Amino acid sequence: MSIRLKPGQSDRDWYEQYKDLIPLEASDIKLQGHIMHLFPLIHAIKRQALAFAKEGQAPSFLEIGSGTAVVSKLLHKTYPKSDIYVVDSDSRITQSLRDNFPDFNVYLDEAEDMKFSTNVNVIHHQGLLEHFTEVRIRNMLQAHAKLAQSIVFAVPVKGYPQSDVEEELRLPVNAWCDIVKDAGLTLLEYGEFGINVGYNEAYFVCHP
Repeated sequence: MSIRLKPGQSDRDWYEQYKDLIPLEASDIKLQGHIMHLFPLIHAIKRQALAFAKEGQAPSFLEIGSGTAVVSKLLHKTYPKSDIYVVDSDSRITQSLRDNFPDFNVYLDEAEDMKFSTNVNVIHHQGLLEHFTEVRIRNMLQAHAKLAQSIVFAVPVKGYPQSDVEEELRLPVNAWCDIVKDAGLTLLEYGEFGINVGYNEAYFVCHP
């Protein structure tokens, strides 16, 4: 599939899109629709976290390409003693998160070729990988596998409306499964969601 923009870049201003939502707590009514839509992804992350919590330690999390960081906010509410790491490439987003969520460890960094090097239990992201080519996605997943014991991500799949700003990957679920396996990761679980409202998405849980 051809990508109109350089893979990994976007002419969409994510900060302008999210700036009013970034400072909000997870309990804010304005975030509830987004949270409800992401329930399958969120529960998959929590299932992975339970394995580490049972070992007597608070699980640690890294969200890459955070945007509103709504998933990190929910995880912090569930696991208040956990180390919550957040990475985004927009300095306005990272500054807003630092100002409003001082318990978060916030880093200005690129999703691809990250300098972040702290090991965590779970890496998670959504709305990220579809902006890259398949080769770069495999490389990113391999890099994530060096940092985390579990990787959970969600992407739009075939049938999801195409962006009017940039052309994004719209692969069928089985193609995403192949990408995970080609990256050398073990695919533990996957599932589709959003189909009933016309937003076909899927989450994937994988281990190094």
